[in-house]
Amino acid sequence: PRFDGTEVRIWLDKCEAFFRLYNIPDSFKVTSASLYLSNNAAHWYQAFKQTGAVHTWEQFCAAVLLEFDVDVYRLKMKEMMMLKQLGTVDEYKQQFLQLVYTVRLSEPTLSETFLVTRFIMGLKDELRSAVEFQIPYSVQVVAQYAAVQEDLVLQQKSYKPSFPKPA
Repeated sequence: PRFDGTEVRIWLDKCEAFFRLYNIPDSFKVTSASLYLSNNAAHWYQAFKQTGAVHTWEQFCAAVLLEFDVDVYRLKMKEMMMLKQLGTVDEYKQQFLQLVYTVRLSEPTLSETFLVTRFIMGLKDELRSAVEFQIPYSVQVVAQYAAVQEDLVLQQKSYKPSFPKPA
């Protein structure tokens, strides 16, 4: 798989799958992976090779993580903590889950209670209390409750009662 310096943990995981699929021996893993480096990652590798040492796959992985995964966890966690629903519940859910998946690469033990609470706190004010009242147990469930509440709010906003004209 190609690697340009972003999503390093996903790239390393794909490399491992590629190596297993094609039975790449340990001694060829770094060379094989280096063929798929592009942009900033390719430039970094050229400098990395200049150290002259023969690097194992494990050493290469550690160096790649040190170079390209330095602050990702903290930045993505901060982004998740500050995320607010601006569009639909579904759009918010997708943004939230993408951040959760990225954060869990570094912190797999994030509790579901924490995630549910954080998701609820980012919902629009008009949805938050009705959803929180349901005491949801997972992000998927809280997103379902929020979508239902969102539909109710939209129906209320579009409802225009008609009153009979006085005689």
